[in-house]
Amino acid sequence: MIRDMKHAGSGRSRNRKSRVDNTSFITPQRALTAAGLIGLLTTVVLSRPPNTLSQHLTNEPKIGVSVRDAFLEEYAPTIIEESAKYDNISPELVAGVISTENFGRKYANDLNDIAAVTIGKDASVGPMQIRASTARSLDKKVGSVKGDIGYYLDLLSSDPKANISYGMKYLSTIAQNAFPGKSAEWLLANPKALAYVASVYTTGERPGQNVNCEGNFTLANIARGFPKPLEVTGTDREFYISRRSMAEYLERDAVKIAKKHCPRDIPYIRESAGIARNRENR
Repeated sequence: MIRDMKHAGSGRSRNRKSRVDNTSFITPQRALTAAGLIGLLTTVVLSRPPNTLSQHLTNEPKIGVSVRDAFLEEYAPTIIEESAKYDNISPELVAGVISTENFGRKYANDLNDIAAVTIGKDASVGPMQIRASTARSLDKKVGSVKGDIGYYLDLLSSDPKANISYGMKYLSTIAQNAFPGKSAEWLLANPKALAYVASVYTTGERPGQNVNCEGNFTLANIARGFPKPLEVTGTDREFYISRRSMAEYLERDAVKIAKKHCPRDIPYIRESAGIARNRENR
């Protein structure tokens, strides 16, 4: 197909003739069908509310507080309670994933997901942007499937607590598969490992121990810190080490990856590294 397109641009009269003849394929019936599809898509977008964190808030954010921080404060009890069920994920990792999925390189009100949810097909939804099929497969592994894809779409779209719970279960599975037996504290103290777990979660890819832009963006979010209810107290030495090692990793490795794949992230990454160093010195 690419070769045909190149030849079509050569300017020869035979190719110009074929392009003119191709217009015969645009029949009135096909035009009406295309118009109908455009109308349906417009209806889907306008009728389906954006899948953003703001729709899950029960109270308006305080003046000077971002929607992200307002959400994290409101659901901090859920994040802390659910993460306590797992030895290998921390509240900060969960908060970092939520931040990246909704306020970073990825955005929750993605057109494809909105359309998919509207017609009952698999999609990434809610605060942790977990796919309905992933949540269902997690239940299937323990023999407790609750319904079809439509059931999980409705649950994950309407109940942020359930969404966070399933997201954590998947995040813990990724961490266990990648780093068996390692603790949440170990991950916090090893930024590349932490960024790798986030990379797999946010993209659904397993880049062979390599970290991608989304994983580094998540680490940058963690380095910047979160509302107080989600802050690790820092009483253990491992956490202080993690602040310094996070800054070093962001300034060296993350910037190197960003230069090649996502240069627009570099200012945010460098700023996050500076914040991490300042927080360590408090």
